[in-house]
Amino acid sequence: MTVTRWSPYSSRAMVQSAMERCYGEAVRPRRYGEVGRHVLPVDVYETSQELVIKAHIPGAEQDEVSITTEHGQLTIQAHIASGFEEAEAKEYRWHHHGVWSGDVARTVALPTTVDPDKARALFKNGVLTLSIPKSEAAKPRSIPISES
Repeated sequence: MTVTRWSPYSSRAMVQSAMERCYGEAVRPRRYGEVGRHVLPVDVYETSQELVIKAHIPGAEQDEVSITTEHGQLTIQAHIASGFEEAEAKEYRWHHHGVWSGDVARTVALPTTVDPDKARALFKNGVLTLSIPKSEAAKPRSIPISES
């Protein structure tokens, strides 16, 4: 009989491997130097009047952010510059590289209860705020009660 000592790290590796098999690239952590599009983190919430989407895009310029809607989905794309020119970057010996650069994107499914044609977008201090009003049919209404 062989006894194997349990390690929390081996369980994590097994779970990560299973997730990669199921979902592929979407769950695999990015490593320094990998090429590819980063996923843009967003917050999505709704009020009684509108759907609000906030995306933090530090380092992006307003003219490098695009917002599109198609088939009930909203996509935010941006390019974040590194701040280092390619020639300058070769002169450095990196000790830690935690600020990434490149293309970021995120697609959010829009509920059918919003009117994307009336959406407003504000980009300030690296935060994109989209406000999409709800359609009139989706807004709450009160129903009067009759006496009879």
